[in-house]
Amino acid sequence: MSRLNFWSLKTNSASTEAGWVGAVYDELLPYVTGFLVAQHPHRKGVVCPFVPRAIKEDAIFFVSCPVEDTNSAHEVRIREAVEYYLAYKSGHPDSFGAIIILFPKDYSPEKLVRLQVTNKTQCVKRALMLGAFFKENPAPSLHSREWFPLRTPNPILVIRDLVPSDLVFLDPGNFSIFKKITFLRSFIRRFRVEKSENVKGQVRKAHGIYCRYLTGIAAAILGLIGLAIYAFMF
Repeated sequence: MSRLNFWSLKTNSASTEAGWVGAVYDELLPYVTGFLVAQHPHRKGVVCPFVPRAIKEDAIFFVSCPVEDTNSAHEVRIREAVEYYLAYKSGHPDSFGAIIILFPKDYSPEKLVRLQVTNKTQCVKRALMLGAFFKENPAPSLHSREWFPLRTPNPILVIRDLVPSDLVFLDPGNFSIFKKITFLRSFIRRFRVEKSENVKGQVRKAHGIYCRYLTGIAAAILGLIGLAIYAFMF
């Protein structure tokens, strides 16, 4: 059982947390319950198609990261959040939800992104995604380079279920080729039994990228072996 205080939209206990938490939570609510369920300006449907159902099922949870915590303590808190969400999923396997980890308003975006990069692997391995959201997030929408849906009034990390459209986020430049291979293996394992043709297409694409990476590694290894043999002989 986690020692952390998790709450949902219906069981709101943000006011029992440290002084800053209530204000940060209140500022974030319009983003969650308004922006994410509003009409998407560049495609048909709402901004996040999974959020309306998650709100209805009360499957969006919140937890805070105290300002005095160290980076390692934040990582422990992220792991506990992952376990909490997976425990929820074990009883609600068909539900789609999220855990939103709140940080103080002045928490450094650079530190937030480092936390996201450091902890993304453990999430993807368990069929989850970990995203960093903050006020000046430069990541544009997949549908418009001039729209920035990951900008929130306060810094947060979001843990949610991995979805087929996440393939585009599993090949980022700030991860090593070995981490990317890990991401792709997890993605393929999660979706390989899906019957949707769209999902099957994403799995085939992921498998192609995966094989390309393995081929590149094999070629590099053979090249090094060749150089070693040449050096030994001459």
